[in-house]
Amino acid sequence: APAGSMFQSKSFWLATGLRFGQAGNSGLIQTFLAGYLVQTLLFNKAIPTDALMISSILGFMTIPFLGWLSDKIGRRIPYIIMNTSAIVLAWPMLSIIVD
Repeated sequence: APAGSMFQSKSFWLATGLRFGQAGNSGLIQTFLAGYLVQTLLFNKAIPTDALMISSILGFMTIPFLGWLSDKIGRRIPYIIMNTSAIVLAWPMLSIIVD
C-alpha cells in the first residue's frame, strides 16, 4: 500500500512539520494579530487590513524570487534563512506593535 508507506517515511513527517511551522506563523499573524490590534490596542480597522494586503503583495513578489533562488542554490539555504529570520524577528516586531 503506497499510502501506508508514505506515513512511515521520515521525509514525509519532516516536510509535514516544516509546512505546519510556516502555516502556524502565517495563521497567527493573519488571524490573531489583526483582531488583537483592533480590539485590544484600539487600532483603526484599516491598519491591519492594509498591513495584510501589503504583506500579501510582498509575498507574491518573494515567492517567485525564492523559487528562482532555490533553483540556483537549492532549497535548504533559502528555507533556513527565511525561517530563521521569522524566528529572530518575531519578538522585535511584536514589541514594536505593542509599544
